[in-house]
Amino acid sequence: MKKICIFIILTFFIVACNSQVQEYSPGRKLRLTKLSDTSFVLTHIINDSLADSFKFNYKVLKFSFCYLDKDSVPEVLVMVNKKTRFWPEYDNRLFVYKLYEGRLIRPLWLGSKLCGELLDFSVKNDTFPNLIITDCIFNNRREKMKFSLGGFGLKYCGKESL
Repeated sequence: MKKICIFIILTFFIVACNSQVQEYSPGRKLRLTKLSDTSFVLTHIINDSLADSFKFNYKVLKFSFCYLDKDSVPEVLVMVNKKTRFWPEYDNRLFVYKLYEGRLIRPLWLGSKLCGELLDFSVKNDTFPNLIITDCIFNNRREKMKFSLGGFGLKYCGKESL
């Protein structure tokens, strides 16, 4: 019994240390948990209950949420390092997920290349809908580029000053 209690406490400690949580409205959270170097789980929690989860079988570097459309339900941005069918080298990629019916995590856009070599991204919150700002290497220069949600995927909206 003592070994089981220690195992449960250690498991909880490891999961808690390997998790990032972002609350996007009262009682609604997104949690990214690292299971291994190449295995992550994104969970959607509503009022302390699991609403949905989505497993990534590749390295997740960063996640955030933003409001890319006008439905007041956030989209989830996930920067991953993986190969794709159309781009077979490992590279950083920005994926966008929607919270379908406000609960379920579903892919909205799984882009293979966005702006050259993706280094980082941020969200410009002073616009509605929000803009995604990417930090990337493009034509051998470091650039910050703005993107919004288009009809299919993300739409280029110009450069952001460095």
